[in-house]
Amino acid sequence: MLAASSTVILSSLLWILVSSIFGIAGATAITNYIDRDIDGVMVRTRTRPLPSHRLNPPSKALCFGIILIVVSIILAFKINIWFLIFLLLGIINSTVIYNFWLKRRSPFNIFFASPTAAMPILGGWSAVSTISLSPILMAFLTMIWIPIHVWSLVLKWREDYVNAKIPMLPLHVNGGKLIVYFSLLLAGYSLLITPFLMRSLISYIIIILLNFILVILSLRLRTDTNRNMWLFFKYTSPYIAAIYTLWLVDSYLPKF
Repeated sequence: MLAASSTVILSSLLWILVSSIFGIAGATAITNYIDRDIDGVMVRTRTRPLPSHRLNPPSKALCFGIILIVVSIILAFKINIWFLIFLLLGIINSTVIYNFWLKRRSPFNIFFASPTAAMPILGGWSAVSTISLSPILMAFLTMIWIPIHVWSLVLKWREDYVNAKIPMLPLHVNGGKLIVYFSLLLAGYSLLITPFLMRSLISYIIIILLNFILVILSLRLRTDTNRNMWLFFKYTSPYIAAIYTLWLVDSYLPKF
């Protein structure tokens, strides 16, 4: 929406939204098909449709995911080539590179998953405008955010990941300290890019407050308790959502 000019009509934005939803849903369905064996091992995921056998045979999920992705691609053609490229990059990176190839093989898997989360930003922007510095900065912010969001969940459900033999990095090092370091990196980066993205004093104050809370909660992870991990994990979603929202509404807020 930030990139859209007055000539971009609501119907175009709806095409972007529908194509994105279908693409993400399709990739999620295929991911559930790929992970159906380890989902059955993990307490957190064993009630999903495939491991709980509420959906049989599993190939139904695969076919459904492929159909959704095909529809998403067709809709993306209607938008523009750059939106299509970013859509495909996100789908391929999520389903093939991360979930099929690296998730069970490398403790550094999440670093290859992070670009997937950046694709909706770049794709959405390119659908209505040319790529500029602003969406690139936000894309990198999202890529830094993804590891701490996922790692805190991994530490909360540590036994699940050990039993499923998924080699997440926090299981091989001091996970609490790892998240602290990346939280400091995320906080520093978000503060560094704020002047390039926002002009409102209100936005600056909220960004500082959001990052202060993030760092404080991350420091509590040094005790490595389930409650602290879960609290940190639950905070990371509204944290990134608040930054996206500020990016969207900043131009309507009082300036310096």
